[in-house]
Amino acid sequence: MTKNLILSAAACLPLFLFSQSVRKPLISSYSSFGAYSVKQADLFSATHNQASLCRVKSLTAGMLAERRFMLSELSFYKMALALPVPGGGIEVNTVYAGSFSLHEMNTGLAFARSLGKKMDIGIQFNYYGLKTAGYGKAGAVTAEAGALFHLTDKLTAGMHLYNPFRSLIGKSGEERLAAVYTVGM
Repeated sequence: MTKNLILSAAACLPLFLFSQSVRKPLISSYSSFGAYSVKQADLFSATHNQASLCRVKSLTAGMLAERRFMLSELSFYKMALALPVPGGGIEVNTVYAGSFSLHEMNTGLAFARSLGKKMDIGIQFNYYGLKTAGYGKAGAVTAEAGALFHLTDKLTAGMHLYNPFRSLIGKSGEERLAAVYTVGM
């Protein structure tokens, strides 16, 4: 009885862990699955958890685009270039969302390193910019980091921290970017 109760609670746990709302494109859920997959790591997985960059085995470039409801104002573009290096990898990526009059842009440089067969780590430094017609633009420097733990040959767990220090955006010093913490298995 107790075992069934614990399993039921664990199954419902993800329903109660959402603590913050962050704008994410629909297509990002596809590319984030590969970050914790043993078999399906790719270029865009590393933009969701930099540690998965260790599994990119050749020079790789990619671009994806999304336009919700065919509206240019809801456009989303992501470009990335990954280069494997001994024991890890390096990636440059850019995300652009919005239209000419209101858009967000994030450009990052990531590095990942394997710490043996059981663990990979990665870090990325970003410049985040926001532009609104008539109001100007603002920017912030952010960082993110990820770790993957290879528990077995078929099971990987990991965590990712985006902007853990809640960087200030703009010159006023009043608004902070959201901090996002994710875990996966």
